[in-house]
Amino acid sequence: MGSLLVGATVASTLLNLYSGVQRKMAYEFAAYGPNVVLAPAYATEPGPGVASSGSIYSAESHQSERGANLIDQSILSRLELPNPNEGQRVTVLAAAPVLYVVVRVDRAAENKGDSEGQAASSDNAVAVGTDFAALRRLNPNWHVLGPGATLDGGACALGAHLADRLHVEVGDAIRLQTLDRAANDTAGTWQVFPISSVVATSAMEDDQVFVPLAALQKLASLTSKISLVQLSIPGEPAEVERRMSELSRWLPGVQVRPVRQIVYSEGRVLATLRTLLTSLTILIVIIVGLCVMATVMAIVLERRRDVALMKALGASDRRIIQLFLSEVTALGLAGGVTGMILGIWVARDFGRRLFGVDLKVAAWTPPAVVLGAVLLALLASLVPLRVVRGIQPATILKGE
Repeated sequence: MGSLLVGATVASTLLNLYSGVQRKMAYEFAAYGPNVVLAPAYATEPGPGVASSGSIYSAESHQSERGANLIDQSILSRLELPNPNEGQRVTVLAAAPVLYVVVRVDRAAENKGDSEGQAASSDNAVAVGTDFAALRRLNPNWHVLGPGATLDGGACALGAHLADRLHVEVGDAIRLQTLDRAANDTAGTWQVFPISSVVATSAMEDDQVFVPLAALQKLASLTSKISLVQLSIPGEPAEVERRMSELSRWLPGVQVRPVRQIVYSEGRVLATLRTLLTSLTILIVIIVGLCVMATVMAIVLERRRDVALMKALGASDRRIIQLFLSEVTALGLAGGVTGMILGIWVARDFGRRLFGVDLKVAAWTPPAVVLGAVLLALLASLVPLRVVRGIQPATILKGE
């Protein structure tokens, strides 16, 4: 039972650690941003006849370059539709529509410390029309200064570098104008946005301005249009690829592209962990199996006289083997249950020490460990129990 106890403990620890680390790593990789992007299929080679009554896109031949290669916003509702063939949904942790427009941005005249009529510093920047709350769920590692978790009331979030260049802060206001209208100097095309938060990401977002999607669509005259949709799909690379294929079938004419740096980095780590787990499990099974085999062989040899007496009294080999298997099963069950409990405790302790989190027990690991211990004990007993068939009562009882 000692070998089964040790084997079950180690197996339970490894299985629970792997399951917990996989969930923890999926959460950590999700902090790096979306792993799948939905983009226009003809972003590089728009061709005639792309648009149709059933298409997600509506690319007219006379459409300007500024409005080309965009997705219709109706794609968001289509993401919620079940698969008509399988009746399933694609599991998406978060999805954020994004519209990119290059704009002219400067300080609004009513800012604190601005004198009336003072010329405001201006700059070109990329305006991002989006659901800011969904975008933050996709990027939980962003540092956002200010109370604005959403962009309600026509507010905006400003990148840290852009805020520094414009000399504005939370509570001030900026105004935006699309470049084509700025070139024509058309009056009344500026739109003012109060700053509800400042975003610091140490990436290109620090030079962008985030506004409500509907507001930017109206400002740029791109009603119901978006540039792309960012998605976070959980799972290993193979699972992500499968769900991407499902999306491609449901959304014809859309490019479903993975962010490979995230997807495949996670895949390499998981593959390494899986290989380590498999190797250690095989080694444990071999060692424990040999120990159980030696133990059962010693028990059979020690009880040869008892076996011989039972045979002399009329017990069949089958009945005697059943008795031994019952004892081995009880030992395997006891060792498996005890080892499973110890393994869970050890895995949680390692989780707190190594990862600083309380790892949850995967529902499938307790029955898997207990059943594995029982099956291993039974399989390792098959060879020693063959000795029972060779025991001759007359020879053993004579003392030979």
